[in-house]
Amino acid sequence: RATSMGENAGTLHLGEAAMATLRRRLVTLSEHRLKVVDDFAVYADLASLFSDIGRMAGNGSSASSSPDRSRRTVRLEVARAVWVLRQDPAKPWSVRALASEVSLSESQLTRLFREELGIGPAAFLWNVRIDRMAEHLVENHLSVAEASRETGWSSRSAASRAFKRRYGISPVEFARERAERLLIPE
Repeated sequence: RATSMGENAGTLHLGEAAMATLRRRLVTLSEHRLKVVDDFAVYADLASLFSDIGRMAGNGSSASSSPDRSRRTVRLEVARAVWVLRQDPAKPWSVRALASEVSLSESQLTRLFREELGIGPAAFLWNVRIDRMAEHLVENHLSVAEASRETGWSSRSAASRAFKRRYGISPVEFARERAERLLIPE
């Protein structure tokens, strides 16, 4: 509950269940520096964290009711779509399915993605899949075929080509370099 007066004004008092939810979000954010992630992944996790805090504080207001719209960074629908894609990148997403998930038309979702993130939803999903593939290669020690399958790629070779375009090296080289770095103390 949020207090509104006295010396604790602005303090948010949360129960154990709420703290457990926030703790998971904070751990995810703190792990970003150890993982291969893009800025959008960090922004999506931050948006989720702040959304949870706002909901727990009882602030059900939406971004559109904010008095200073210029300070809003990402529309709620886009943040929700980003979150949905990051939760299940292996799902065979289409723009239509994603738009339906966040209650927008396909054209509106695509327009908002381009305005807010500079890329379309399909390109964003492509990046999420590649980044998740990188995580699987390093953290779970999966083969390229397994990592590509786990992240929703229908073709190992297409996944490898996309990976090399994004990271500049093949998935096998990437996994080998990361493993070597983890073994060398700083």
